[in-house]
Amino acid sequence: MTGRLDPPVGGVAHDERKDGLRDALASARERSLALLGPLTPEDQERQHSPLMSPLVWDLAHVAHYEELWLVRRLTGDGPTSPLHDDIYDAFRHPRRERSRLPLLGPHEARAFAAAVRERTFEVLARVDLDPADPLLRDGFVYGMVVQHEHQHDETMLATIQIADGLVYPQPEMDPGTPFAGPEPGDEVLVDGGRFVMGTDDEPWAYDNERPAHEVHLRPFWIDASPVTNRRFAAFVDDGGYHRPELWEPEGWAFRLEAGLEHPQYWRREGSGSWLRRRFGHLEALPADEPVQHVCWYEADAYARWAGRRLPSEAEWEMAASWDPARGSAASRGATSRPRPSAPTSPGRIRRGRPGSVPTPPARIRRGPARGGATRWWATCGSGRAARSPGIRASGPSPTGSTRRCSSVPGTGSCGEAPGPPTRARSAPRSGTGTSRSAARSSPGSAAPGTPEMCRHLAYLGPPVALADLLLDAPHALARQARYPRHQVHGHDDPDGYGVGWYEGERVEPLRHRAIRPIWEDDDLRHLAGRVRSGSVLAAARLASPGSPIEIGGNAPFASGPWLFSLNGIVDGFHGGAGTALRASLGPDRAGDFEGSSDTEVVFALALEHLDAGATPGEALRAAVARVLAVTSARLNLLLTDGNRLAATALGSSLFRRTAPGLALVASEPLDEDPGWRPVGDGSLLEGGRDGVCVSAL
Repeated sequence: MTGRLDPPVGGVAHDERKDGLRDALASARERSLALLGPLTPEDQERQHSPLMSPLVWDLAHVAHYEELWLVRRLTGDGPTSPLHDDIYDAFRHPRRERSRLPLLGPHEARAFAAAVRERTFEVLARVDLDPADPLLRDGFVYGMVVQHEHQHDETMLATIQIADGLVYPQPEMDPGTPFAGPEPGDEVLVDGGRFVMGTDDEPWAYDNERPAHEVHLRPFWIDASPVTNRRFAAFVDDGGYHRPELWEPEGWAFRLEAGLEHPQYWRREGSGSWLRRRFGHLEALPADEPVQHVCWYEADAYARWAGRRLPSEAEWEMAASWDPARGSAASRGATSRPRPSAPTSPGRIRRGRPGSVPTPPARIRRGPARGGATRWWATCGSGRAARSPGIRASGPSPTGSTRRCSSVPGTGSCGEAPGPPTRARSAPRSGTGTSRSAARSSPGSAAPGTPEMCRHLAYLGPPVALADLLLDAPHALARQARYPRHQVHGHDDPDGYGVGWYEGERVEPLRHRAIRPIWEDDDLRHLAGRVRSGSVLAAARLASPGSPIEIGGNAPFASGPWLFSLNGIVDGFHGGAGTALRASLGPDRAGDFEGSSDTEVVFALALEHLDAGATPGEALRAAVARVLAVTSARLNLLLTDGNRLAATALGSSLFRRTAPGLALVASEPLDEDPGWRPVGDGSLLEGGRDGVCVSAL
C-alpha cells in the first residue's frame, strides 16, 4: 500500500497538523542522540549484555523502522540497502547475536538516520493525511514511529544501566516544586462503579488499548503514592527475601535460582545503610523515591508481607486516570461512549504517618473490616502493566547482573478490594503482568469479591482440527485463557477446561474435560491434533468463589444434542440464589445435575425452554430473564446443537467472525483477521453457518 502524494497543500489547519508531526519526530530523535552523545564509539558498539542489543543497533534499527513506514510504505520506494531488511529486523536475529552482524558504526548509523529523516520530511510535505486511510488518519503511522523511537530510548537507558564498568554522566536533576500531596502510606478510597477503559478514537493508541469498553469494579482502597524505597527496605530488613510463605511457589524457586536478596542494584554499606548503583555511580539510596528494579514476584511478596495484594490493571487504570474536573475517570479518547454510572469522587483519604512503613501482620490473612461494613484485603502494586502478555523474568545474565523482569521504575500504589474472609494462598501467576489475588476460596485468581470470568468459543464451519481452535491459532483458547486481552474480571483461567464436538451423523456430541489448566495439559495436544470437526464448543474455566474444582463444574455441559457454556457468574449462587433458581425448575430438570456450578443450573433453565419448543436464541433469552429476576449476574452464554448457534453478551467480551459457511464466536479474537467484530454488551446472537443476526437481549 502506498499513500497519496500530492504537491504541498496550503491551509493553516493542514500545516499545523504536519508541524506537530515534525516536532514530535524531531523531539524523539533529539532524545535518542542525546542519550548516545556521552558514549564512546566502542561503548556504542559493545554488547553490554546478551539481554540487550548493542546501542548502535538500536539507533540504526529506529532509522530503518522509520524508512520502512514513513518512506517506503508511503511512496513504494526501495530500501537504502537490502541488507538492512535483515540486519535491522528485530524478529530475525536474537539480541545476543546482533553484535556479530555487519552493523553500521556509530557515525554511519547517524548518517543513515539523518538521510532517512530528510526523506521523511520530504514525504510528509507531500502526503495527504487521508482520513479514509487508517495509517494516515490523524497521522497514526507517524505517531507509531515516534512512540517506537521513545520505546527504544527506554531500551537504551536500560542497557546503559545494566552495563558493567560503564560510568555514564549523571544528569542534572531539577529539584522542582516540593511535593505537597498525600504522604507515603496515605490511601484513597475509589468507590468503584463503571468506567470506560481503553479507547476508540485516541489517534496514536496501539491496538492493545482498543476497543473502549465499560468495566465495572467494586470499591477499593489504593495508595495515594508509590511504594517507596524506605517501605521496601523495611520488607528486606524484616527478612522478606528469606520467608517462603510470602512468595508464590514458582516465585520462591525463582528467588533461589537467581540469588535474589534485595532489589537489583542495591548494595548495603558496612554501617547497614543502603546504596544503589545508578548508571555506574554508587550513591545513597533515596529513601522516598519509588522502588525500582523489582520483578512481579518481589512486588507480590512485599504486598503479602504488608498484608495486601497487587491491584488489577483495571483498578490501577481507574484510579490513575481520575479527572477531578469531570468527577470521574478520564475517558482517554472514548468521549463518544456513554458513562452510565460514573463513580463518585475518590475524596476519602486514609492517612498514614509521614515516613511510616507498613506493619506486617502476624499471619497472612484478611484484616478486620475497615472503612465500611465489608472486609477488605489491602493491595499494593509496582507499576502499571501492559495488557499484552507480561514477561516475568529474563534468563540468567552471563554478565553477573541479577536477572529481573524489568529494569524500569516501579510506580505502584496500594489499595484494597472487598471480599469475604478466606484462606490465603498463592494464586497462579497473571499472564498480563498485572495483579493477582492473594486469597480465594477456590483456586484461581480474581480479586476477592470480583466476579469471575472464563473464556469460551463456538465454531460452526468446515471441519478443522481441534488444535486449530484450542492450541495453534495466534490467540487460541489456551493462550487467551492464560493471557487474556479482554478479560476484565480475573486474570487467567486455570481451573480446568472442556471441549465438545460433533462427529459425522452422530446427534449427540463427544466431550473431553479436565481440571488442569488448558495450557498445561499434554494429553490435549495428542487429542486435539487428531480430532477434526465442523462443530465445536470449548471453554476454559475460572471457578466462581465457593465452587469446587471438579470435572462436573467444567463446561461444556451436554444434554441430548446440546452443548452449553457460561462465561460469567450468578451473584449469590451459593448464598440462596442457586436454591431459588433450582426451585423454579420443573420436575424433569430439577434433579438432573452432575455438579454444583451455576453454569449447570442456567443450562437447565434454557433446556426447559428448548423442551417446550423454543429456538436456541429464545431459550437463552428466557434463561437470562429468569436469572435476573432472582439476582444480578454476568451471563455470556453459548449454546449449540452442532447446526444452530446462540450466544449472549452480558458482562464480558464477545466477538464474532462470519463468512460463507462459517460462524465463529469467541470471548476474544483467535487471530488478527479483520473480519472479527465485537458483539455489544446486552446482545443476543443467533444463527448458523449460513449467517448470524445480532439483536438486543
